[in-house]
This record gives sequence, C-alpha cells and structure tokens, in this order.
Amino acid sequence: MADIAVEEFALAKEYLEKKFEELKSLKALVNQKLRDLQPRTGWSLINELIQNAIDLKATEIKFTLFPNGDLQFQHNACIQEYPLNHRAIIGLCTIAESTKGLDTVGFMGIGFKFFTKFFSSVDVSDGTINFRINYFTHS
Repeated sequence: MADIAVEEFALAKEYLEKKFEELKSLKALVNQKLRDLQPRTGWSLINELIQNAIDLKATEIKFTLFPNGDLQFQHNACIQEYPLNHRAIIGLCTIAESTKGLDTVGFMGIGFKFFTKFFSSVDVSDGTINFRINYFTHS
C-alpha cells in the first residue's frame, strides 16, 4: 500500500510542478483573486472544511485547536470510496480542478484554499499519504 501511495503522490507532484512552471506568470494574479474571494472570518474556514467532509460523505468530524494556534481537522470519509490519489491531491493543491461533481458543494475547487487566509501551511494525510502545502503570499 505504501508503494501505491508514493506513486500516487509522485504523479500529482509531477503534474503540479509542470503546471505551475507553465503558469508562473499568473501566480500573483491567482493569489490576489483567491484572497479577494475569501471571506474574512474563521467561521468561513470552518464552514468550508465541514462542507468538504459532507461532500465526501463523512459522518464524523473533529476540530482541535491547539494553544499555539494550530488547527487540526479530521473526518471519517471512506478512503476506499474517496481515495487521496493523484487526482485528489491535484484538486487540493490547485483551483478549478476539483474531483467533485456538480452535485456537491465543493465542485469549484476553491473552498479548501481558504486555509491560506489563516495559516501559512496545511498538512494533509489519509494515514498512508502525508504531505504539506506551504502557502507564500509573496510573488
């Protein structure tokens, strides 16, 4: 299983590196538009995370706020039905490449990125694949 996870992550990383290199000139514009779309409250972030969990048919969610300001969010979506594969990783790391259908709340691929308003990085894990997305506001 670990070999499959490494392969899935490698596929996503290769795709994203190529895409971001090709679109380097659009980075500042995309970052500004993303900031413009984002609500200004922490409740909006909480709402987005809950909507993502609902889209993945999670029945349990858990938030933990640590004294240092870190926020941990967990849900119990079925990883067999909704695997953290290369397409899902691409959806989490980019805009408008969601793996979700039009019958979900998060079909636009924007909501998860609201973490950038409050945190400079986010760790994503399904127990097999673990990675960090660092968000830098400078261009």
